[in-house]
This record gives sequence, structure tokens and C-alpha cells, in this order.
Amino acid sequence: MFIRRLVIGALMAAARNPAVQKKAGEAASRAVDQARPNLMKASRRAGELTRKAHDKLRDMTDPKYPVRASYSRPRLLKLTTVLPATIS
Repeated sequence: MFIRRLVIGALMAAARNPAVQKKAGEAASRAVDQARPNLMKASRRAGELTRKAHDKLRDMTDPKYPVRASYSRPRLLKLTTVLPATIS
């Protein structure tokens, strides 16, 4: 318990030091720069899965209005509803 208090106290004192804060900020910035490509891939994949799930749910719940996909940019899916021709 005593050693834990010493370690925590030393860490808290170091965290208040501006030089240590600057080094920690630089290290965090480098870590984010390294992780950014994988984070972007994961975010893109999550968006694709969300769109697929949305399409499946819509097809299961409302089959009389099929969903037509139109692509305006890569990786961007616009969903438009095709309404049946009921007006004569």
C-alpha cells in the first residue's frame, strides 16, 4: 500500500510538470498518426456494415418499396425509394 501511494504520488507530480505534459502530448500525437490509417479503414467498414444492415432490415420490413442504390462517389451509397406507379 505504501509503495502504491509513492508511485501514484510520483506520477501525479510528473503529470503537473509542463515538460512532461509536452512529451506526453507529442507521444500521443505520434500514436494517433500511426493509428489513423487503421482507424479510417475500420470506420469505413463499419459504415458499409451499417448500410448493409439498414438495407436488409428495410427489405424485411417493407418489401413493396424496393431500395435502389445510386452511387455518386466511391464508398458513398445513397438510398432512394422506388415508389410504385399507383397514379393513373
